[in-house]
Parts: sequence; C-alpha cells; structure tokens
Amino acid sequence: MADEKIFYSDNKGVKVTNTRFIVGRTTYPIAAITSITTLKIPAKRDTAIWMIAIGALVVIFGFPLNYIAGVLGIAVLTMGVMQFFKIKDTHILKISTAAGEIEVVKSTGDPDRIQNIARALNEAIAQRGY
Repeated sequence: MADEKIFYSDNKGVKVTNTRFIVGRTTYPIAAITSITTLKIPAKRDTAIWMIAIGALVVIFGFPLNYIAGVLGIAVLTMGVMQFFKIKDTHILKISTAAGEIEVVKSTGDPDRIQNIARALNEAIAQRGY
C-alpha cells in the first residue's frame, strides 16, 4: 500500500490526505466524496445598521435639546459602528457523498481556511487512483 500523502492539516482537527478527509472525530474516505461546495453566508448587520441610524438621529436632534441625549446618541452610534465591523461572514464547506450532502466545516471570518481545505480536497480527489 502506498504512503499516505498529506495535502492539508490544521490545529482545528481537519486533515486531508490522499485517502481520507478527517474532521474532528469523523473520517470520510476520499473515494466516497463526489463533490465539494463552498458557501459564504453574509453576516446579519441589520441590528448594527439600526443602531447607527438611531444613534445618528439622536445626535442630530438630541444635542440641541439635551446634552445627555446627544451623549447617549454618540454612545449608541459608536456601539453600532463597532458591531458593524466586528460581525464576520460565515464560510462553509460541504461535501457530497452517496449518503447525501454534508456540511463538514464552518469558519467565521476566515475564508482562506475554507478555500485551502477545498483546494486540498480537490487535489486529493484528482490524484486518487481507481
């Protein structure tokens, strides 16, 4: 039997070899994987946008009427801006097998990790022997 070649490995429990795809405690034979799909789920920024809008309105209309309302508006506006930039998109890797489609890896804010795993799986599939 040929030596196992590693295409990808990380410290989060994901490993791709020429014969196996390991995610945590689950192992998928490369020969059983029929396709790979990557998805991007945009972060929900609705709350942050509402906070920015309300904070801006309170600043605009609050300062002339009441100093405390203006300061509160600045606080809400600042929190909205911070939340807007803190929230990250979710990236997902799905594989298809005879058993169906399986969501195997999720990553928030790290699209390169998902792309690297997908690239390694594609290499492993391309190099598998029949």
